Amino acid sequence: MYKVILQTILSLGTSPIPSWKRLAEKNTSDSTEFLNKFFYPLLGLTTLATFVGILWNRKGFELEYALKSASLTLMTLFAAFFLSSFVLNKLFVRFFKQADNLQHTQHFVGYVLSFSYVIHMLMALLPALFFLKFGVLYIPYIIWVGSESFIQIEEKNRIRFMVITTAVLFILPSVIEKVLLFLMPRLS
Repeated sequence: MYKVILQTILSLGTSPIPSWKRLAEKNTSDSTEFLNKFFYPLLGLTTLATFVGILWNRKGFELEYALKSASLTLMTLFAAFFLSSFVLNKLFVRFFKQADNLQHTQHFVGYVLSFSYVIHMLMALLPALFFLKFGVLYIPYIIWVGSESFIQIEEKNRIRFMVITTAVLFILPSVIEKVLLFLMPRLS
């Protein structure tokens, strides 16, 4: 299972055009399988990397801070995925004349976010490699390529699609994290 996840993320990062075509061909409407075999394990690995990274990289053994940070990461990424999927599905229907298919949108959002989750994991475990943060600038290209073969957006709407999708996927996690920190101030 983890081997398939790693292969999918690596292929999206190195050759997104054939990867999106392959993902579109094998795409099923079974959202439970996608969530259980791709998204949840990736979410768990990202949370674990946050926890281990704090214990490993900070001076002293700060178990409480590591648990709080891992909890914040888990809640933020979980909520961001489902809220982004819902919002983007509604936007796709309204502005891009797509069918109302939340499961298909979840697959698209999950594959796009998987690349940012890997960057998050690497940054948590190896904070000295600060330049990895710039890897998120590759995500709009992944969205651009996926808009054609996975979502089937018309050529004339692809730029608008990429801008809207990128904005939602970048802004919502930050907003959710801020709301969680506001509601639970002891998490920070």
